[in-house]
Amino acid sequence: MCLLWRRRKLSKNKRLVHKIIILGKPSTNHDFFLTDPSIIKNTVKNSYKNTVGMDVYVTKWFSYHDKETKFQIIDINTSKKFEDKAYLYMYGAWGCIIIFDYNQPDFLLHIEKWIFESLIICGNIPIILIGRNYDEKLTASKRAEINALVKDKTDCWNLSIHALYVSKSRSDNDKMISILLDDIFARVRDKELKELQEGTLENLKILFVNESDVNRIHHILSHINKSSKTSVLKLVHTLTVNFFIEFIHKQDQLTGIPMILTTLRSIDEFFLKKLLKKAPKEKLLELIENEKGLQSIIILFSEYSITAPNFWKKFQQKISSDLLINKLAQAWFDVTIAAIWSHSTIVELVKTVSNGDAISSDIIKYTSEIENKKKKEGTLRQIGTILAIIFSVNIESSLEILEKFPSKFQELAQESIKEESRSEKPGEDIRLTTSIEIGDYSKRDAAEKEIDEGLSNLDLINAFMKQLLLDDKLKLINKITLEEIYKKIKNEKKLATIFQFLDSLYYDIDKQLTVELLHKEISWLVEKIESEISIIVIYKMLDFVSKINPEVAQEVYRELTVEALVMKMILFFAEIELESIDIPLLVEFAKNYRQLMKYQAIEIYHHLFPEIPYKELTPLLEMIFELIDIIQIKTNDTKDISETQLMKIYDFFIDSKLEEINKLVELVLQSLQISIADIKEVFLSQLLIGDRENFTYEKNRLLHYVENLTVKNKLKS
Repeated sequence: MCLLWRRRKLSKNKRLVHKIIILGKPSTNHDFFLTDPSIIKNTVKNSYKNTVGMDVYVTKWFSYHDKETKFQIIDINTSKKFEDKAYLYMYGAWGCIIIFDYNQPDFLLHIEKWIFESLIICGNIPIILIGRNYDEKLTASKRAEINALVKDKTDCWNLSIHALYVSKSRSDNDKMISILLDDIFARVRDKELKELQEGTLENLKILFVNESDVNRIHHILSHINKSSKTSVLKLVHTLTVNFFIEFIHKQDQLTGIPMILTTLRSIDEFFLKKLLKKAPKEKLLELIENEKGLQSIIILFSEYSITAPNFWKKFQQKISSDLLINKLAQAWFDVTIAAIWSHSTIVELVKTVSNGDAISSDIIKYTSEIENKKKKEGTLRQIGTILAIIFSVNIESSLEILEKFPSKFQELAQESIKEESRSEKPGEDIRLTTSIEIGDYSKRDAAEKEIDEGLSNLDLINAFMKQLLLDDKLKLINKITLEEIYKKIKNEKKLATIFQFLDSLYYDIDKQLTVELLHKEISWLVEKIESEISIIVIYKMLDFVSKINPEVAQEVYRELTVEALVMKMILFFAEIELESIDIPLLVEFAKNYRQLMKYQAIEIYHHLFPEIPYKELTPLLEMIFELIDIIQIKTNDTKDISETQLMKIYDFFIDSKLEEINKLVELVLQSLQISIADIKEVFLSQLLIGDRENFTYEKNRLLHYVENLTVKNKLKS
């Protein structure tokens, strides 16, 4: 092989770029190669290995026979922190350089691991082992171990591995480049060389047979599937269906098995179909019963319904409705009542251990509440998904679960209320005991709240319908009579849930049925609106009814009266008390996350003020940042400037309330066809009570809005 270090004028279609990865412990020095100016074209001035987990280098052009090539070298941080990213950086590599240090006691274990990871992620690529700090006298035995490893991987695994030894003062970079060029271009000419060879497949089969860790099996299969479809197909067929059946029998939990099934479907759907046909149903039922979460159950059900619908129908009949009702109710209990207990306990512990550090405990409190809100939304989505998958083969079973779920959850909630508080034990830390007792009280409060206004039957139907296809939505609605739907709506306490159901019913399923429901009787709708606090929800509902059935809307308005709606708006506005807006807390959140993570601060703000649209909270955060800057720059005018900035922040909250009020005012004016003077008179009659000189700033702002209603609406029109 002739290696030329000068650039030739070759045609562009003969130029190739190949990706090379470097693996090694972060403490091992790679400079002997990456700073060689005869090879590396660019030098990294600012390393990103400790921030993004890799550095990128590009070599000069090399001529190999009639082709010109260069290497893109990815120096990967292999520490645990970047483990997941490392796998992404490895994909698509044509060569691997493993750098190790003879002075490190565990170097052989790391080499074995990196060889295996590069094999399953990249395929059969050339691997070069470079031993640093090699000394003929001190490391002869270690060199023998390396030689034995190379011989085993070459002879038994059919890998292409080369070992080079680098002393403190000498390296052989030319030889390394020559080996890479030879091996890479051999694979360019013959693509099958990059596939896993017979020796590798045979050893992987032995590894699988002796492996009991389900996550390890999934890890290997999924990575080989991404790197080489041909190789993973050979491996799976070598293992046979019986291997996976026996593997399922050995497991004591479901987690991980469904992910293997998903990977098998992407490898060979017919193979998975045979596996699902022969899968041990009783064992799977046992694993489902012992499974704590819902995600693995969803994936298992999905794989059956997608790959083997006929077998899924038979399997589903073996799964009792009571088992699934218990699973779903427990999952919802875990993200509501149980979660409240743990969060309250942790917050109180932080407060007591940190000597009353309210800010730290508040940050933990709100971030944990946001996280749990996401978990609740995710769990509700999972419940809807399970119901939808079951509905595809057993409509009656899904409807039974739908009906019985709320009562089962109520049962769990009632049991948690009856539990006695933990009693203080002799010698126990009183602070710990108090924190747990506070958690217990919070748990009971959460249970009572869930019983009173938690997940309802209509909430479940909404979650269910979101996961159904259009045809299945029609089947579901046809299975529930008009009277049953009407009864569920009347029993629902939350107007927002009713609006969500009717909106989905009208636009996605059956317009006529929605109109019939609204025509049937309006007293329930009037009652729900009268008991609703949020005018945002009231506006959505009234606007919806006005669009689809103006006649019913007119009847609703007549029952509600303008006076009642105006009072709703005044009470909604009265929720704002400027003194109760905790500006120091908002400042602390902004300081904690600053500009680089401001989306997290906005998320907390949205949690604190859910009625303000998410996108409108960015200006609030910017105002808080400005306030922080003003406070930090201490001048004679700082106090006045700070107060001005505080008023801007207060005005932000007032304006957001007035905007919602204005939307409802415009809807009322349009629907009832009354004059602005009429609604203005109603507002003023309820607002102008008492001495105006004693009115608060926010009440004066509302009065100013009402007094200028005529001007404002004329400008809009």
